[in-house]
Amino acid sequence: MRITFPATPPNTSSDLLRQASSSLAAATRPSLEACQPQNPKHGDQRERLGTPVEFRVALAAAALQQLRRALFLQRTPAMAAAPFVFPRPAAVWLVSKAGIVPAAHASDGGGSIRIPAACCGLVGLKVSQGRITSAPFRDETNLGVEHVVTRSVRDCAALLDATQGPGVGDRVIAPSPIRPYAEEVGAPVGKLRIGFLDHRPLAGTIDDECAEGVRLVAKQLEQLGHHVEPAWPKALEDESFPPRFTAIWGTNMAVACETTANMLGREVNEDDFELVNWTMAQYAHKTSAVKYAAAILATSLYRRAVAQWWADGWDILLTPTAGRVPLKVGQFANDKSSPMRPMKVAADFVAFTAAFNTSGQPAISLPLHWTAQGVPIGIQLVGAYGREDLLLRLSAQLEVAMPWAHRRPSFNAL
Repeated sequence: MRITFPATPPNTSSDLLRQASSSLAAATRPSLEACQPQNPKHGDQRERLGTPVEFRVALAAAALQQLRRALFLQRTPAMAAAPFVFPRPAAVWLVSKAGIVPAAHASDGGGSIRIPAACCGLVGLKVSQGRITSAPFRDETNLGVEHVVTRSVRDCAALLDATQGPGVGDRVIAPSPIRPYAEEVGAPVGKLRIGFLDHRPLAGTIDDECAEGVRLVAKQLEQLGHHVEPAWPKALEDESFPPRFTAIWGTNMAVACETTANMLGREVNEDDFELVNWTMAQYAHKTSAVKYAAAILATSLYRRAVAQWWADGWDILLTPTAGRVPLKVGQFANDKSSPMRPMKVAADFVAFTAAFNTSGQPAISLPLHWTAQGVPIGIQLVGAYGREDLLLRLSAQLEVAMPWAHRRPSFNAL
């Protein structure tokens, strides 16, 4: 299969996505129609989920390989030279609104699998640190992990089976699963001890829809036979965590700038990056190695304090994925008069995800709540380190109890 694109790039990213998706849909439609499940016993749920996952994964990989180069024609010079990185907004658009592919690659260093999934009505699993190797170019001891966004828990689990495992030289290796993750989908869950958090653990507020979503899911979990009560790790209330996390994040950005420069074979400048990222990298250059080491030590202590809650007997933490309903396009826009403004907006929006990048725990966002206008509100489940199996088992149970396969986000309501 080969996807063709116009030689002259379209004027806008929207035009590019429209033309690319039309070309890809036309090329894949015959194969998709030929592989539709034929067993009527399974009803419309199988039809909504689409073709068998093995075929769809292969199709998605081939399609994305062709599509991502074209998408990068509209990006910065540095991004255009790095076709192995798929632009995340386009990825979630392909899975959700366009419905072209069943899954798209994503990475998560502070919430960037879970947050886009929450805003687009998708499933987004941030895996445990060391679950999927970062080899050969990245460090699995850092904040970021790789996985996908999908429409279903089944596809999320199947892709994790295909990608999980260590690489040569990995320093962090998550415990091996006792059986394929795909077999967790539909498996008995048992009675779990679940704590829920329906407010911001630090100062500030969250939107009512986000809090209401948590309460509705908590009630559903109770009806499914689980023990549910308001409870959360008190370490999440540690006010020293956000600046420590930001120090590490900014340093990672500075390293990313140097890595990009080496890849391009030239010096990079502010024109190669979004303003907020360049500003954070420059800030990191002014931070001493001692301060960075202190941040690493502090986050190590924080990680142990957060994880202790699960060691004390809790199975799952339930929270909103984000503290706000999805924001309108442009609210994260760069501002030359206030270069760090997008980070300030993000700090208010992303109140529940970054802690578990630091702790290294698996966390999944599920589209379990929707506003009256059809806007998705992601709900996050967090498990103990290495317990993707339990997260997928519980997620599949909720997918049956609170199905979303028939839903599509109503972006016009934003």
